[in-house]
Amino acid sequence: MLKYPIIVKQNFVAYHRLSTDRQGMNGNGFEAQQTAIAAHLRSMGGDGELLAEFSEIKSGKEKNCPALEKAVALYKKNKATLITASLDRLARNYTVLAEFMESGVDFIVCDIPDTEQLMAHIDMWAAQAGLEGAIGYMNNLRKPCQQARNTDAPHLTDHQK
Repeated sequence: MLKYPIIVKQNFVAYHRLSTDRQGMNGNGFEAQQTAIAAHLRSMGGDGELLAEFSEIKSGKEKNCPALEKAVALYKKNKATLITASLDRLARNYTVLAEFMESGVDFIVCDIPDTEQLMAHIDMWAAQAGLEGAIGYMNNLRKPCQQARNTDAPHLTDHQK
């Protein structure tokens, strides 16, 4: 039996994307994405190390994203986890995201960190369809499920009581 717990520090590679130069002017710029990722890493108790950050201005509907390809290469080399601020920063096209998810890349999306693969597919469909309100709705539906997984006691929302 071990006398001391073994602590494994997780490595991360960050990916930031803007669709246009102007997008950074409305609060969704690289700085906002970096802030979200830094806050998420701090929320993990400081057990993660950010190895590198890759940024690009490219449409999320395109398959060819050189910065994302570099991030994935570093991810593989260091057995890290890819981290991005939000799902629509990773891709804005359902097919592109589905292919990415099927590639086996381990990734975290800061605004939905506990998402499961099916929920990520639903969120991506909503994002591609331009249903940002639907993503918020899905996140609200997901909260009671996440709370229930984190404790033994069931949690009921007001409308479930």
